[in-house]
Amino acid sequence: MKTQTRNDALIELIRNEIRNRGPQSFAWFMHQALYHPGHGYYSSGCCAIGRKGDYFTNVSVGPLFGQLLGAQFAEIWDRLGKTNNFVIVEQGAHDGQFARDVLESVQKRAPEFFAALRYRIVEPFPVLRERQAQTLEPFRDRIEWCDSLQPFVGVHFSNELLDAMPVRLISGGREKFVDVDGDKFVFVERPADEDMKFNEAALDWIERLAANLQRGYVITIDYGRSAAEFQEAVQVRARHRNLDSPFEQIGIGVNRRYLIRHGRNANCKRCSIRKCSGELFKCSRFPKMSIPRRRSWSASNSRVNRALYSE
Repeated sequence: MKTQTRNDALIELIRNEIRNRGPQSFAWFMHQALYHPGHGYYSSGCCAIGRKGDYFTNVSVGPLFGQLLGAQFAEIWDRLGKTNNFVIVEQGAHDGQFARDVLESVQKRAPEFFAALRYRIVEPFPVLRERQAQTLEPFRDRIEWCDSLQPFVGVHFSNELLDAMPVRLISGGREKFVDVDGDKFVFVERPADEDMKFNEAALDWIERLAANLQRGYVITIDYGRSAAEFQEAVQVRARHRNLDSPFEQIGIGVNRRYLIRHGRNANCKRCSIRKCSGELFKCSRFPKMSIPRRRSWSASNSRVNRALYSE
């Protein structure tokens, strides 16, 4: 494997760790590449999203996504009896733009809901907290931060979080580990541990989330496939292109059915898969929010999909 955009300090740290401890799982390697405290793609703040970055998300194409989800959050608050301790919990908030889009929309269109809510961002990385605080300065009295999930009543939201959770590369009873050959990273295979799941991080996250959700809903939006379609293939992207480098933005498609089954086992009820565009259309019709219809919406579904789906 060769790197196209080098992070020499991180490369050397990983090389030395492998030389000292031997081949490491790809989950460990992926965690270092994305979340190393000083050099990780996300944790160090070098993640670039948008037209000039490495990839798009629904948030980066404009405020409509946040407005529509704000309508959904208001509907959930109503279903929960308009509780006065309603919390929107977000993980993977990046620079806080989604939170700002939501709060601006509900402040204008659902003031009663706005008055009742708190917005909690789960963010362990200081550099991202600082960016979020700047983006959300107008709503500083509504925002709180924490390092990990805490008990809450309300809704937990994440957008493209699961596909950035570290995975092990396991297939046919064999697991790929990362080794070094000179200065190059290479894969070596070993017999897989039968008790080890390839996406242990995601399964642990579901259990922690279920344990902290006292009453409410979980909404997670991501790319994925059903179990029949799923391929455990890692994607590596930079500047909107797939690359061969392990030191760019690494992700993996989400096995939706597998995660839903685990969620049900963790006592999350009524888990289901919904198509994003259809659900967002429903949000636009919630009477409480009165989100104006845009010309492109009525023109054709394909135009709406281009607005909602950036890739």
